[in-house]
This record gives sequence, structure tokens and C-alpha cells, in this order.
Amino acid sequence: MSQSSGGPHGPGGNQGAHNRGGPPPMPNTPPTVGMPRVPARRRSPLLIGGVLVVILALAAVLTVVLLRDTGKGDDEGRTTVASSATPSAAPSATASANTPSTPGSSPSPAATTPPGPGASPAAASALQRAKDRGYLVIGAKEDQPWLGALDPATGKRWGFDIEMARVIAAKLGFDPGAARFKTVDSVHREDALQYGEIDFYIGTYAITDRRKQNVSFAGPYFVTGQSVLVRSAETAITGVNATLNGRKVCGVTGTSPEQYLKTNFPQAQTIGRPSYVACVQDLLDGRVDAVSTDDAILKGYAASLRGRTKVVGPAVTTEKYGVGIAHDDTALRDAVNDAIEQVLADGTWWRIYDRTLGAADAPDPVVPRVERY
Repeated sequence: MSQSSGGPHGPGGNQGAHNRGGPPPMPNTPPTVGMPRVPARRRSPLLIGGVLVVILALAAVLTVVLLRDTGKGDDEGRTTVASSATPSAAPSATASANTPSTPGSSPSPAATTPPGPGASPAAASALQRAKDRGYLVIGAKEDQPWLGALDPATGKRWGFDIEMARVIAAKLGFDPGAARFKTVDSVHREDALQYGEIDFYIGTYAITDRRKQNVSFAGPYFVTGQSVLVRSAETAITGVNATLNGRKVCGVTGTSPEQYLKTNFPQAQTIGRPSYVACVQDLLDGRVDAVSTDDAILKGYAASLRGRTKVVGPAVTTEKYGVGIAHDDTALRDAVNDAIEQVLADGTWWRIYDRTLGAADAPDPVVPRVERY
């Protein structure tokens, strides 16, 4: 099939009618000598001028289209950079071209696309992003009775940390329905904060200098310490001490208690698990001999298991739970610190404790004080 490069009337555009019955016969002999030649048809200057005008017009249109496509490609490239996980966006090509460069002067800032889901929180405060979208995304646990738990039958969350998160959200100016929770395991919480998957994290998140290198903290909002949970019939293990040597002790991977066991009790066999539910189930099934973490968590499990387990020994550390926030997001950190101080001052903190962790048979905790830095 013949192709036409110039449309129905371009080269080859009219060949179909002639080719349908084959080409017309050509003479087999040259013209007889002496026959007058037929002069070639002279082309009108007006026709030639019209063709030139059409060619120039087509060239102009093609130039505009090419320039438009090039500009679109640059814009799309800048949008991709601005909405990626890279904190800084590439400068505008247009701004760079139109703004003269002066030695010692800074280039004009380019307009950038606001960070989307997964963008680096350093680009803007999570508080402002939450206000723009109309709700907060709060990272939390779902497997810690009396602290951060999720009822699988109703889908409702409950516990001290959950209630604190809701009160903090209210004091930040959000309606009750605008606090949306997302379950985040301990090993993934720093990534979730750094990449903007959540606005803040509240879930027995101990404040440490090592973690401050990657994330920021507001609070503390609760003070606890590391202890150990054993089966009710256990008598040999008396606490977080040398009685753990040679025994299997479960801790959640990536947490401070797990690191404490590995550092201070290397002769104990530390078993890392993804959640406290898994650790406690291993304890009940006899796969481990103890579970070690903060006593606030362990007391919640002991109360829920109704005499099948017990917490032994005094707390050997001081753990301060903070609200995890993206590193250098001072706007959100200051706002959450203000909210926690209000909760402590107006009696809300004790009311939350009494209806959650206060249900366990345990001494009252130490009331925290916000530590700003």
C-alpha cells in the first residue's frame, strides 16, 4: 500500500485513481523527427508565491509546536523534582534564563510544587500540611492493651496513647473526626516520619539521643522503666538481672529495651519479634521464658491476661515517652509541647490515666515534665 506524506493531495495522493486500472500506455517510439515540440507549461508567478507563503506558514507553526513541547518538558521535570523525596527542588529554568547572575548574589527562588505524600517533611511543617488537607495522620500501635490497642471487632482504638493523641489533636485545632490513626510498627516509625507518611507518632516511643539524630520529639508525656514479664509459675527469673542469663528473652526488634538486653545481658538469648503481641504469645506458648520492655506495657498485658502472667522486679531504666515528629519540624514540635503542657496543667492527663492504665493494679506513675530543646 502506498503511503502519502502530504495528505490526500500530497505526493502519491492521487495515484490511487490511476493505478486502479494500471498506468496509461506509453508510446514505444520517440516523436518523428521534424515534428514540432510542445513547449513546457509555464507556471504562474502567483502560484509560486502562494506555495512559498504556505511553506513559510507551516514552518512557523512547526516552530511554535516544538517550542511549546520543550517548555512543557521542563515544567514536568521541575514538578517531579519538587514532589519527590528530595528536600530541595530544582531551580526554574525560566527564572534562571530571565534573571541576570550577579557575583555574590543568590538566585531568585523558583516556584515549587507543595510536597505530596511521601515527600520529605523538611519541605514544610507537617502541621501546615495537615491543616491544608483537613486532618491529621497519626502513627500508633495497635497491640498494647491500655496504651495503644485496636479492637478487631469494632475497629476502634483505645488506650492511654490513643487518648493523648486525640487530646493533642484537639488542642492543635482539629475536630475529633480529623484525627486519623495509622498502625506503624516500631521498626518502621522513623521512616514513616521522615518520608511524611504520618504527621506525628505516639506509641511508647522512648526519647533517646540516638533517635534524636533522625527524628524530633515533643514531651515527654509519660515516664516508665524497663522490667520483665514472666509466666505466673516462674520463680527463677526475678527481674532484669543476671537471672536472665541462659534464658530466652523476647523483645521487639529495634526498640530500646531490646538494645538494653543485648548490651547489658549478652549471655541471655535475646529473641527479636515484630510486635509485643508476638512476644507475649511466645511466652504463653513456652517458646520464650520472659518478655522485657517498659513496665507500663507489661502491666497492661498482665491485667489483660488475668493472672496468667506477672511483672517481676523493679524498673532498671528510666524511659521517657515522647511524640515522634520529623527532624527539624520545630513548628509542630513546639505546638505539641504546648498541648502536652496544657494537658498536664488542667488535670486532663490524670483523667486519661485513670480510665486507661489506671485500671491495672500498679502504683501511680511519675508525672512527666515537658523538656524543650
